[in-house]
Amino acid sequence: MSVSETRDFARVLADEGMLVTTTAGVSMRPMLREGRDVVVVRPLPSGERLRVGDVPLYRAGGVYLLHRVVAVHDGWYAIRGDNTTRVERVRDEQVLGRLEEWWRGERHGTRRDRPYRWYWRLWLASWPLRLPVRLARAAAGRWRRAMLRAVGRGRWARS
Repeated sequence: MSVSETRDFARVLADEGMLVTTTAGVSMRPMLREGRDVVVVRPLPSGERLRVGDVPLYRAGGVYLLHRVVAVHDGWYAIRGDNTTRVERVRDEQVLGRLEEWWRGERHGTRRDRPYRWYWRLWLASWPLRLPVRLARAAAGRWRRAMLRAVGRGRWARS
């Protein structure tokens, strides 16, 4: 999920010790909703690395992103959005901070909340089951669009 503002987040984190912003995009659904959620990101304590399940703020290709760590390696992380299929390789130097808390309206959550810890563990464990369903839905959507284009061009028009 990309964050919705274009400020220099690295500078805000360094100057203020935290970043409060809204989110944009759908890559972290259902956890984070575009335009509905406010997130709080804080820098990692010195020398601390991310863990599986953490949601770091990092910069890739000029865009700031919030995605979940699915594996930790020496000097880098495997990271994937909750609503995506592609795993990204993110170096330690790209990580600006970690999602610590969020609000959706009056509801507040933190990364230390027990329900949230159960959520991300279940979400990661269910990935092998969710992936084929997700890929099948995408293929069905492509087939449907192809059929609609064919009908629109008159290939299946009745005589």
